[in-house]
Amino acid sequence: MSDTAEDFIRREVGRFLRVDYRGKFMCASCLLKLTLERFGTTRYTRGQIERTLDTVFRSPGALRRVHAFVCDQCGKTLPCLTATPSRPDTALPPMDEQNLRTRIRALMASMTLPTHTRDSVASIEMQYRALPDERCVVCQEAAPHILYTFREGKLVRLHAACDAFWREERLSS
Repeated sequence: MSDTAEDFIRREVGRFLRVDYRGKFMCASCLLKLTLERFGTTRYTRGQIERTLDTVFRSPGALRRVHAFVCDQCGKTLPCLTATPSRPDTALPPMDEQNLRTRIRALMASMTLPTHTRDSVASIEMQYRALPDERCVVCQEAAPHILYTFREGKLVRLHAACDAFWREERLSS
């Protein structure tokens, strides 16, 4: 019995994210590049691999899709896949300060997090009661405490520690 392209690519992408890139977030372009580097196009064409990755992103199965996150490979803010569990009781250890600061700088560079907030913030809500599926834009953990609402309608949800690091990074930029 031979694998379909979807079976093969889904299994190998899962292996990338669980073993080789454990705890990392990867966009479709970087996963395509890794897949082509590792397996070439002898078994499946580039088009088959691209279509299969689109399918995996639409229906990630045991993987987790994050709508907008900084890809650990290219640094762009895009939809990403990860094998990191979304439930806190099964999550990997929390990110350390250096990783949080690196992610904040990347989010600022991509304008996901503004570098200057003085004139653009409409409101800041402390002790914000997050909905169950809402996550901190920096660490992607559940239950952010702070909600920034910007004049253009953008919402940014953060934990207190992530907010403090963001404030410090804004001052140094």
